[in-house]
This record gives sequence, structure tokens and C-alpha cells, in this order.
Amino acid sequence: MISGLFTGCEYQPNPSDNKPFMDLDAFSKPQPVVGLFVLNLEKAHNASEYRKRENVRFEITGNIGNVQNYQATITMSTTAHDVKIESDDGKHFVYQESRSSLMEDSIIHNFEQLRSFAWAHFFSLPKRLRNHDVRVEKFNGSNRLNGESFRVRGIRLVPKPGFDDLFEWYVVYADRKSGLLRYAAYALPEQMQHTEEVISHAVEYSDYRDVDGIPIAHKWTFWEWSPDNGLGSKLGNATLENVSFLPVDNGYYK
Repeated sequence: MISGLFTGCEYQPNPSDNKPFMDLDAFSKPQPVVGLFVLNLEKAHNASEYRKRENVRFEITGNIGNVQNYQATITMSTTAHDVKIESDDGKHFVYQESRSSLMEDSIIHNFEQLRSFAWAHFFSLPKRLRNHDVRVEKFNGSNRLNGESFRVRGIRLVPKPGFDDLFEWYVVYADRKSGLLRYAAYALPEQMQHTEEVISHAVEYSDYRDVDGIPIAHKWTFWEWSPDNGLGSKLGNATLENVSFLPVDNGYYK
């Protein structure tokens, strides 16, 4: 069983159920309802203003599974192509999309690095949904979670040749009033499946604060999740502080 940041429920699909919980619906095709979902999510998160900035930095403290009091400073380009993680124990990891791939850097096979880079993916998720590597899909499950009704879509991340995203898909729950991302369910990549079960979690985004006109969730709560039953047991949490946008020197991501 995979432990730490990714400890959670094991969802076993019912082999007798032939209906998938997501239907592929390419964003590039004329799908006005699906397209409007992404545009509204971007608008709520002021993604256009976010993309005008070059880099963002934040301090994170995480407590989930056997990862307790994990503290790090993460600096990343707003495109998420470059990420630098500096933990309080003196270790640091760097990822540059133009130079390497996650598989070549052995991040998928190095649990410590995978755990660290996952924070950057959770942070950038609501701001990076409109590109040719993203497919928006209809979600066949319930639009209710934790007693609330949401606007829900499935998001599948299509890897570029030679590159691999940390997660194969998300189920995204947007708040009906604010339009902000409230929950994102996800499964571990196939490379980390040690059993036949699909290990699925959800991250809850809350405590949104305005940072230079851009809403940023400063509290993340992790849950077990399944498409049939929604949230399960609470797994842990993470808090963000000192979020800022800033320039960095050439060669910083090395």
C-alpha cells in the first residue's frame, strides 16, 4: 500500500457496471456547456491575470498520513513548466519541463520527490485547464458532495510525448455561487498502482484569500473519495502562507 501523501481509499470499479463515470469530450470541439465550465472556472480564479505573472512563491505546511509537519517553500512559473521546492530539512528539488521529463528524473519512482511536486500540481490546477493537453469530460456521478450541490466535470490530462503528469484525471467540483474550485478528486498514476484497485482521493480547497486580485485557497483538506460514495474519511490537511508573485533570476530553476 502506498503511504504518506497518497494514503487513502481504494476504489474498485464494479466489473458489471459498463457505464464509465466520465465520458470523453474534447475541449477543442464545439461543446458550449463543457467549454463554459472551464471559462467560468478560469474567470472565478482570475486566471488571465495569473498568467500575466511570471512566477509565484508560497510556503506550505502539510500533515497527511505519515507526512507530518512537512514544511517547504515552493517557487514555480505560472505555466508550471518550472518548479523549485526547498524544504526546511535542507533538501531541494527542481523540475524544468524544457530539460527533462518526470519519468527521466525518476520522480514517479522516487516517492519523496513525487510527494513534493504534488503540492505544485494542486496549487496550479484551477489555472491550467485551458490548453491542448487537457480534455474536459462529462461526469456521470452525483453532483452532490458533503451535502452540497456543485457544477462538476471530469478533467483528463493528456501527457505530451516524453512527459507525464502526476495524475491521470481529476473530477472537479466548482462552487455554484462563487465559481471557485471547491474539490478536486484524483487517482494516482498507473506507474504507482501497486494493486488492481484504483486509489482515489480528493483535495478540498478553502480559506480563499485575495493575492494581488487573484483568489488563492490557503487551506487544503484531503479526503478519501469514490465516484459512487463521494467523500470518505479525512486524510490530512495543508496550509499555505506568504503567497506572492515575483520575478526570479536567470538560472534560478537549476
